[in-house]
Amino acid sequence: MKKVKRLYTEFQPGHYELRLEPNRDDAIFSGTVIITGRKTGRPSQRLTLHQKGLKIKSAKLTKHDKSGNQEVELDRINTHKSFDELRLHSPQMLYPGQYKIEIEFSGRITEPMHGIYPCNFKLNGQPKQLIATQFESHHAREAFPCIDEPEAKATFDLTLCTPTGETVIANTPIKAKSSKHKAQTTVFETTPKMSPYLLAFAYGELGYKESKTKNGVIVRVYATPDKVALTGFAVDVAVRSLEFFEDYFGMPYPLPKLDLIG
Repeated sequence: MKKVKRLYTEFQPGHYELRLEPNRDDAIFSGTVIITGRKTGRPSQRLTLHQKGLKIKSAKLTKHDKSGNQEVELDRINTHKSFDELRLHSPQMLYPGQYKIEIEFSGRITEPMHGIYPCNFKLNGQPKQLIATQFESHHAREAFPCIDEPEAKATFDLTLCTPTGETVIANTPIKAKSSKHKAQTTVFETTPKMSPYLLAFAYGELGYKESKTKNGVIVRVYATPDKVALTGFAVDVAVRSLEFFEDYFGMPYPLPKLDLIG
């Protein structure tokens, strides 16, 4: 059996600029990702990322060096299902250094509770659906091309396109929001440097109760509108727990807010 190779030894992402547009009705999503990072190791004619079940529409590779930006020709783009890989082949040799990878892709929202998945519930007798994510430990590759290994820590800028009027939450606070027709675009603040599996988002018909820790962290517990009244105990426990662990570890919570979903 061939040993699975660690992709982080060949390419180390520093930042992801990710835009996703899920379509709840058709159970699909489309997206674009711009990955900036460093190629390491030996020169080669290929850059490899993780992906699983994605359709790759286009890919562009740019090399950054002292002489400026140089687009690198790609003569083959293929996916390797057994290793969950996306392979970008070039006729020219790729030397170690800074690169930017731009990929346009699409995928499916699937019932198993990993990747991007639906949460079904009823509200006033009507069927409803939340869309949520579960990327731990190696399911981020089902949502976007990436180096899907815990040590491959990077920062993330996430933009989501969702139906107007629905609640949208992710790791960081909302930076900007705009609406056009029946769609809204939500831009989130840049995340801390973190593993890809920690990226998370959810959207749908949600309400919440909130409180604050003594250090000013906003804690919210979200639930479907008919269950918000039941979240008071969860808010209380969450605030006390966060305060306890900040004190216990002598380390402040690294984000301005903490969202929980029940």
